[in-house]
Amino acid sequence: NYPLPWAVAPETSHLVDRDTLKTLFADAGFHIDEVIDETGEHVELAMQRASSGIIPSPVQRQVNEIVLGTEFVQRRKNYIRSLSEGRLASLAIIVSKPA
Repeated sequence: NYPLPWAVAPETSHLVDRDTLKTLFADAGFHIDEVIDETGEHVELAMQRASSGIIPSPVQRQVNEIVLGTEFVQRRKNYIRSLSEGRLASLAIIVSKPA
C-alpha cells in the first residue's frame, strides 16, 4: 500500500527481495557479514505505541509534518500494515568491503 515512508508510488520505491539485495551487495564487492530481520521488532513497537494511549502534542505533530511531510502518519501506517501482512520486511544488512 502506498504511500510509504520512502516513496509515494511503486515507480519510486525500488524495493527488492532479500536474495536480490544480497546479490546486489555481493556484485558491488561487499561481503555479507550478517542479515538481521527487524520486521517483528518494528511491528511490535508500533503495536505497543498504538495501544499506549500516547497522543503526540500539536507541536510534535507540526514538527513531524515539517520534517517528515504531511503524509507521514499515513505512510507509516501503510508501512506497518505491509510489515504485519508479510508484504514487506525490514532488514539490517551488515557488510564489509574486503581490502
